[in-house]
Amino acid sequence: MPTSSITLYDLLMNRTKEILINSSRNLDLRIPTNLRKAQFALKMANSLLCNPLWLLRRLPYPEILKLQQMVHSEDHSVFIRPSFAENCISEIGLTLYLKAEEGIKERISDDFAEVLAPVIDDFTGKQDPSSGRLYYEILLNGLLNLHGILTIYELEKQAKDICPELTGDLFTETLNRSYLLRRSLFSDEGVVYLASRFVFDLIETLDKIEERASLKSARYSLAEVMAAGDLENPMPPETPVTRSFREELIRRVKDEPEVNSWISRMWILLNNERTPGEMIDTIIEDNPMNEKESKGFIRSFLSWANHTPRWANKGNPANTTFAMKGSLQSAPYLPHFKIIPGGRLKGGGNSYEEEPPVIDSLTQAGGRKPGRNDPCPCGSGKKYKHCYGKPG
Repeated sequence: MPTSSITLYDLLMNRTKEILINSSRNLDLRIPTNLRKAQFALKMANSLLCNPLWLLRRLPYPEILKLQQMVHSEDHSVFIRPSFAENCISEIGLTLYLKAEEGIKERISDDFAEVLAPVIDDFTGKQDPSSGRLYYEILLNGLLNLHGILTIYELEKQAKDICPELTGDLFTETLNRSYLLRRSLFSDEGVVYLASRFVFDLIETLDKIEERASLKSARYSLAEVMAAGDLENPMPPETPVTRSFREELIRRVKDEPEVNSWISRMWILLNNERTPGEMIDTIIEDNPMNEKESKGFIRSFLSWANHTPRWANKGNPANTTFAMKGSLQSAPYLPHFKIIPGGRLKGGGNSYEEEPPVIDSLTQAGGRKPGRNDPCPCGSGKKYKHCYGKPG
C-alpha cells in the first residue's frame, strides 16, 4: 500500500490486538475488549480522529511537538534519532517508519494530520512544560530513571519529599492523565510498580533490586531528578567524578551534545547490566588512542561507572553502597583490561580485551565462605550459586 494513502486505521492494524487494548486503556478509551481486532482498531481510530485533544492532553510534551512538526511537514514525517525506548506515539500505533537516504523518518497518516491541523498549534501554544502535569510528569519520570523500578507508594513518597505540592490527588491525577506513566505500571504478586521506560527486562531488574532489600533508596535534588527525566537523553547526576569524565570526553569527541548523548546511552546500558567492554568499545572505536591514552580512558570510565546511580543498588552509586554496612554485594566491580597495541580498531588505533578477574578465594566478611543463596562477593549482583558458585 502506498504510504500516501495510508490511514490511521491501517497503522493501528499493524499492531497486535493486545497492544491496541493496552494502548486504549492507557489513553482511558472505553472500547469493549471482546471485539475482533479489526473492529477494535476501527473504534480506536474513530475515537482519536473525532477527539484529537483527548490524545494530546495525555502525551509527553516532546511528542506533542513532534506531532506538530509532522502536521506541518509536506509528507507528514520527521527524521528521528535511534533510541533505546519506543516513543509513545509509535507504541500506540499512530506512526510508521520509513527509510530515506538521510536516515529514518517517522510519519503519521494523512487523515490524522488533517484532524490535528486545526487544533495542535493552539494547544501547543498554551502548554507550559515548566509547570503543571507536564512538569510533574518529567519529575516522576526522572525518579523512575534514577531508580529503575519503584512501587507506586515509593514513587509518591519520594516525589513528595522533593516537591511537597505533589501529593495525594495531584499525584493520582498526574498518573491518570499521562500515557507515559500509565504504560509503566505493572504488578507482581499483588504489588503495583512503575518502571523506567529504559528498563530492558522488568523481572530481572526487579529481582536484582529486591536482592538488595537492606539498602536505603538514594535521594536526589529536584534539579538532578528533572535532568534524569529527559525523554531522549536522561542524565545521571553531576559529581566531581562525572564532571571530570565529561571534560575528558569533550576533549576527545569535541561535540558536547554528542557527549551528553553518549553519557546518557552508557548510563542506560550500565543499568541494564551491559558489560563495560561493550560500552567502552563505542568510544574507542571512533576515537583511536595510543596505549597510554586507552588505559587512562578505561580507568576514567570505570571510575565514572562506580560513581553513577545504579538501579540494582536502589539508585545508589556502587562506590556509596560499598561503604554501607552489610552491603558487600554492592561492591564496585572493576574489570581487568589488557591493551592490544595496533589492534583491530579502524584508523590503526589500539584495541583492548576484557579479562576475567583473578579471584583466588571468594569469602564474605569474617572469612566465611558465601552460601548458595548469598550474593556473590565478586560484586556481580547475582546469587553465589548462579555466579562463582556455579558447578563447573
